[in-house]
Amino acid sequence: MSGRVDVLLAAAEQQLVALQAAAVSHPWPLFVAFLIFHAVVFFGSQALWRRVTARRPQVEAPVLASSTTAATHGLVATLGAIWTLSQWDWQSFDEANTPAQTLLMLFSTAYFVEDTWYCATLPADAFMYTMHHVVTAAFVASPLLVSRGGIAICFGLFTGEVTNGLFHSYLILEQFAKVSPRAAAAFRWVAAVFTIVFVIVRSVMSWPAIFWYWRKAWAAVSVPYHHRILWCTTALLVALASQGFAINFVTSTRKLWREHAEQQRQRQQRKAE
Repeated sequence: MSGRVDVLLAAAEQQLVALQAAAVSHPWPLFVAFLIFHAVVFFGSQALWRRVTARRPQVEAPVLASSTTAATHGLVATLGAIWTLSQWDWQSFDEANTPAQTLLMLFSTAYFVEDTWYCATLPADAFMYTMHHVVTAAFVASPLLVSRGGIAICFGLFTGEVTNGLFHSYLILEQFAKVSPRAAAAFRWVAAVFTIVFVIVRSVMSWPAIFWYWRKAWAAVSVPYHHRILWCTTALLVALASQGFAINFVTSTRKLWREHAEQQRQRQQRKAE
């Protein structure tokens, strides 16, 4: 068994090295390949979710497919960012992009472009989500244009995607909570855990991280001024927007648990009668 695992790990490492080389020598074909990959994940998972939700009209398969695609990207982006950050000396943002950083930026830019298209198909009230993804795509792609500063984006991807798995578990369970008592019970707990983690990461830890990030960005003098402006502005806007999301998550989770407590109280009252 261990021999098979070693073979698989060696094969995966070889493929990763090949992808890193392609990111440097053929970035645009690889970007298109990643775009196709995210589209396949979206439409493929949508077809699967439609089967699952065929008898549940309240559950929206496109929303579930979007969450599946975002969770796939988030997992890869988080692991990739951790890897690239582990190879960094934590000194400067203006170092030349490494092949691993370039590969991760191509993968993530392709995702944000694909998801921008999805957000653009939603009703008009999704305009802010669309603009968020447009700005994020520009943020992630900017070091590709100047061949340096990739580590700044990897740091941004890590802080932005580290809560992604819980968030999309939250969204998926929220859909099924409409039709399943078990899913509703799981949703309450996931909502509570996610809200606590989100508030800690986005409302507490993010502010010192942003100030540190700004100092590093402004010190990256070999990166064009307008790129550094984009990095700092995006980081600030995401942090500010996160506070609104944090308030909404706290409010909705409290309401969820209060409604559950009230339902439990009414059940006990009926039993007593």
